[in-house]
Amino acid sequence: MLFSASGLTAQPATPPLLDPKRVPLTAKKPADFVPAGWQLEQQLSGNLNADARPDRVLMLVEKATINDNSVDRNRALLVLLAQPDGSLKRVGVGPKALYCTGCFGALAGPEGGTPELSFDRGSLLVEHMAGSRFMTVQTQRFRYETASGRGGSSAKSTATPTGPEGLARTPAPTFSPVSSKSAKAEWTARKANG
Repeated sequence: MLFSASGLTAQPATPPLLDPKRVPLTAKKPADFVPAGWQLEQQLSGNLNADARPDRVLMLVEKATINDNSVDRNRALLVLLAQPDGSLKRVGVGPKALYCTGCFGALAGPEGGTPELSFDRGSLLVEHMAGSRFMTVQTQRFRYETASGRGGSSAKSTATPTGPEGLARTPAPTFSPVSSKSAKAEWTARKANG
């Protein structure tokens, strides 16, 4: 627990991110990559490295504790490549790649939101929809480069004003933010200009 400067009110400590050292490099099945204190929230199967073997992407979430009323639990993204012997090899760990369970804003409801994972032409797509008065959609594209054994990524964000029913009222401007401050500044500039 963290305490405020006055010492009168207690604030919960920030939940820890997944430590990649706690995730094995190879294992036989996806469940073997889930460390203690975490659980498998979603599993996706597809071909990331063009070898015709089904690779796996795992979305992990911190386990809720009995005394924890918070919806702010961290998530992590794991990328596993299928090996010729049938085992899986960890090639990517993203402890900050996914929004936490409570980071989606009012649009997600009281239980929090969940990122959408999908495959598109050998790339992994991660989509986050968040907000309240303004809905922000962030799409990240992750690609595994077979020659270098490294992953690459790109991101695109869209901000859309929403009406009382949560439906878009106007076309959404598109931008690639460097930070949330630059995204807000660009959104403000586009709104003022037209």
